[in-house]
Amino acid sequence: MRRLLGKNKLTWDKYVDITLYVFIVSMIVIFEGKNSFLYLLIMANLCLAFLGQIKREKKILFDKKVIWLIAFFVLSAVSCLWAVDINNALSVLPILFMNEFMAYIVMVLIYRKPSRLKGVMKAIIIGTILLGIRIILQYGPLVFIDKRMVDGFSANMLGLYGAIATNLVLYLLIKNKKAKYTLPLVVCLLIVVISFSRKAIVFSILPMIVCFVFSKRDSLKSILLRSGITIAALIIGITSLYVVPELHNTMGVKFEAMINGVLNTGNKTDASVKARMNFIKYGEEMFEERPIQGWGLNNFKNMIAVRKPKGMTNTYAHNNYIEIAVDLGVIGLIVYYSLYVYMLMYGIRYYKKLDYLQLLMLSFLVTLAICEYGLVSYYNDFIHLLLTMIWMSLMYYGDIGKRNKECSKRKMINS
Repeated sequence: MRRLLGKNKLTWDKYVDITLYVFIVSMIVIFEGKNSFLYLLIMANLCLAFLGQIKREKKILFDKKVIWLIAFFVLSAVSCLWAVDINNALSVLPILFMNEFMAYIVMVLIYRKPSRLKGVMKAIIIGTILLGIRIILQYGPLVFIDKRMVDGFSANMLGLYGAIATNLVLYLLIKNKKAKYTLPLVVCLLIVVISFSRKAIVFSILPMIVCFVFSKRDSLKSILLRSGITIAALIIGITSLYVVPELHNTMGVKFEAMINGVLNTGNKTDASVKARMNFIKYGEEMFEERPIQGWGLNNFKNMIAVRKPKGMTNTYAHNNYIEIAVDLGVIGLIVYYSLYVYMLMYGIRYYKKLDYLQLLMLSFLVTLAICEYGLVSYYNDFIHLLLTMIWMSLMYYGDIGKRNKECSKRKMINS
């Protein structure tokens, strides 16, 4: 490999850059299964780049997030010992290991070269646009208007990609003030629209609101003024969902059904929301029976089939909190969400020192925690990538970043 690349360090860095960005794009675009030959080849190439990086530095990154990755995986693996159905547990364990390992590789490569974080952001944008084009050409732009999944790929994931990419493009547009980001912004917004996903709308709007309101944190007057503008805009938007027939028939009824279901108002809700509320109800019952260690990794689907067999077999909780609580108990909840709490408290602690990118990443964290009320994400590869981006931006970048403050004291151990 070195003979092919030469001894020039910049050439090696470019090879690693390309390998990393191709991996991110393929993670988004290839959704038929992560065991395809092409995707496995791309992953293998990334592993080679990672091993080459370790060989060159002779050090391994070891920080609190690495400890979290190890702790959650070990707990998941140990839960196989008491799993009701060990086959269910073993079916997810390799996926969890691979996604955590890939997240660790991305951590190491970004840590080695901070500019790669911006490259990863651009790769997410490119991958999302390519995925949107693929969905439109292969299935049509309105495929998700009356169905939530095609060939194993969900509308919510398309919307999630689109929402995150939209906010990333908006960040680049504001930061660089270049018109070239306008078209990608429009395309990413269109991808959110064609997903017809409630979570995508929330994931698009909430980070924008947070960044808009708190971008000028030194002035309380500015925060109050921007909050007022935001409230007015939300009122206009919500009113439009009820007044404009096209908006009400596509998204308005969905949000209304979601609110009715979550608040349990007794008013009409749709089948999707009703099923999700039932999953939460049954999940709470199962959690109360075995609250400490749970029923074993990926065993919600087994328990729901045993307890409530009518139309509820081989399914997951559609709620990350309930899924982890039933599978791994309160121990699993504490371990998994300890990372969220740590990053949130870290961001609050240095609230006034956050730059725009860090504020955006912190808003992603808050929005993700909200959306996980209707999303199972603990073994999702893209969610692990997103958590890695949030961690690296908060811990190693800007005025509060350890990368800038403690460059000579990097938390590495000799390999």
